Formats: sequence, C-alpha cells, structure tokens
Amino acid sequence: MVEKLRRKYIWITMVAVVCVLTIIMGSVILFNYIRVCENADEVLDVLIQNDGKFDPRVLDMIGRNQGIRFGGLSMSQETQFETRYFTVRVNDGLYITDTTNISAVSSTEAAAMAKEVLDSGRTKGYSNGVYRYKVSEKEDGTVLIIFVDCTRQLDSVYNFLWISVLVSFAGTMGVLCLVAFVSRKVFAPIAENMEQQKRFITEASHELKTPLTIISANNEIIEMEHGESESTHIIARQVSRMTSMVKNLTALARIDEAQYAGKITTTINISNVISDLAGVFRNALENNNRQFICNIIDGVNIKANEGLIRQLISVLFENSSKYAKTKTVFDMKVEGKKLIMQIANDAIGVNSGNLDECFERFYRSPETRASSVEGSGIGLSMAKEIVELHKGTIKAFGSGDGIFNIVVELPL
Repeated sequence: MVEKLRRKYIWITMVAVVCVLTIIMGSVILFNYIRVCENADEVLDVLIQNDGKFDPRVLDMIGRNQGIRFGGLSMSQETQFETRYFTVRVNDGLYITDTTNISAVSSTEAAAMAKEVLDSGRTKGYSNGVYRYKVSEKEDGTVLIIFVDCTRQLDSVYNFLWISVLVSFAGTMGVLCLVAFVSRKVFAPIAENMEQQKRFITEASHELKTPLTIISANNEIIEMEHGESESTHIIARQVSRMTSMVKNLTALARIDEAQYAGKITTTINISNVISDLAGVFRNALENNNRQFICNIIDGVNIKANEGLIRQLISVLFENSSKYAKTKTVFDMKVEGKKLIMQIANDAIGVNSGNLDECFERFYRSPETRASSVEGSGIGLSMAKEIVELHKGTIKAFGSGDGIFNIVVELPL
C-alpha cells in the first residue's frame, strides 16, 4: 500500500514538472517564433513601401526610433546588407522576378513560388517553410510579392527547441531521481505507522479471541443450565459478529504487497473455485424463498493467489446473501485477456449511479445501518484490496430498478 502511494506521488510530481516545463519552454519558443515573424513582417513592410527595395533613410529612422529588434534583425542601414530577399511582380499573367539579393533561389523557382502563393489566396505567410512573404497590390494593377529568407532566424528557433527538449529531459530525469530519493524519506514514517497499525490489529485480534471464546463458552453453559433465552441469543449473535469482525480485520491487515509478493503468479482454475463456493453459499443465498442464478464458464484459468481469490468470491457471495431481497445473479465472461465477473442483487435503498464508496473501510449506507442486517463494512474493502493486488479493477453501481451491481475485472 505504501509503495503504491509512493509511486503515485512520484507520478503526480513528475507529471506536474513536465507540464510546467512544457508550458515555460513552449511559451519561450512560441514567443521567439512570433518575434521572428514580426521582424520579417517589418522588413517586408519597409520593402513594400519602397517598391521592393530598401530606403536607407527609412531604415535609419526606424533604427533610431525602435532600436534592435528580437530575433537577430537590426532595423538600421545594415539591414539591407544582412537581409536576403527576392521580389516577383505579376502583371497580366507575366512574372517578373528580381533575385539580385539572394543566390539560393533562381528566377524560375521564384516565379513558381509566387504562382503558388497567388493560387493559395493568402497575402502573408511562409513559402517552402523558410521564406516569409507578403503580397501587395499596386495602384497600377500589378501585384508585388516579396520573399524574405528567414532560414537563420528559424534555425535559431529550432535549435533552441531541441536544446530545450534535451535540457528539459535531463532536468526531468534529475528531478525524477531526486523525487524518488526524497519520497523514500517522506513515506518512511507513513510506512512505519501503517506497519504499527497492522501489528496492533493483529495483536488486538489475537487478544480478543480469548475473551470472545470465553464469552461464547459461558453463554453455552448458561443455555444448558437455564435454557435458551432472548438474552443468550443476543449474546451469541454479538459474539458471532465480533468473531467475524476480528477475522476480517486480521485478514485485511495481512493483505499487503510484502506478504503476497511473488504469490499471485500461480495458475488456478477460477471456474472450479467459483463453483465450489457457489455450492457452499447456495443455502444462504436461497433462503427465505430467494433465487440464486450462477452462470459459470468452465475451464477459465487465471494467474492468482487461490486463497485470496476464494476470499474475494466469498465476500461477494456473503455480501449478496445479507442484502438480497428476492434474487442474486452471478455472471462471468472472458473479453480478450480479461475475466469479468458480475454479481447483482436487488436490495433496499439502492440509488442509481456510482456506488464505489461501499469499498471504503467500515462504510455502511444509512439504509443498511437502519436495517436489521448486521455488518462491519470491512468485507468489500477487503475485496477491493484483493482485486487491486491482482492488478484488476472493481466497481459498484446501482441501476434504476434497485439492483446493486459489483463488477470485477481480473487479468488472465
């Protein structure tokens, strides 16, 4: 139990760390990318205003007013020498290219890129992944398309992205090691406390057995000497209830990972186990004119601890025998690599929807507390412990017709 809590703590912590790092690094990278686009758009605006060329006076004015921009572009007179770009003019279907300021793109490629841009209908964006473009319609009816090469700026963004991923991964691994180490220290007192609780339950249960045995024996002597009475019946019922509670508490304390580690890999025929226990509980499930329907698939094998599985099935049958009004139905089926068992019975005060709170220790619904049915609220919590120990799931829900359902899924 403690080890499971520790793993859950580590998992939640690491998910939180990864989320925070993703948000921080993603925001920085996104901001970097946006600023690269903005700088390229500023250069494109300057070129469009000057008919596809740089005006040193405009650049100088921008440089004095705005200074150095993020992304590696300096809006000054040096920009015209640092920027690689080309232009395409379209007039009556004729493509006129100017690739003087770039060597990586030929006139044919420039015209093809311009045609692709016009066919897309977009006025701004990226062409071939690295060329930021902008479309401008002139008063004389010609269309001017200017492309700016952002390869270096985008490479910086992508390099920062990969560096961020590597650094974040290394940092995450470091945090994982640190959290794993610290969690052992954090959960050590909890583990010790739980171990003390188990020891107390075991010792207290052992100490309670003697007085319960004495009370039961003396009660029987009183009945033999003075005859049975309502008082002796009450004593017998309460002794039986206490004995059952002590037994369940002891069993619950023993169900832990340390005790059963390596003991749940034995292959057992669960069909035979269910059939055997169904025969044992049939009288209890069918008394008071109730009906018990048990649908068992023959020859189903699972890897499990047979003692625990017997305890699980017994808890399910015993719980139904206590609360069923008219019938109990047990079904089992195999889906893929899972065994699904469902037990359903009609009961008083069953609400529709999720009823998983019944698996909490010592939980009893107000309806069952008000009824004459005696119980301790330990059995179903013990069933949940057994199912989870076998890497399975258990759920409880109520249907609209007042049927209480428990569904158990176990890996084959």
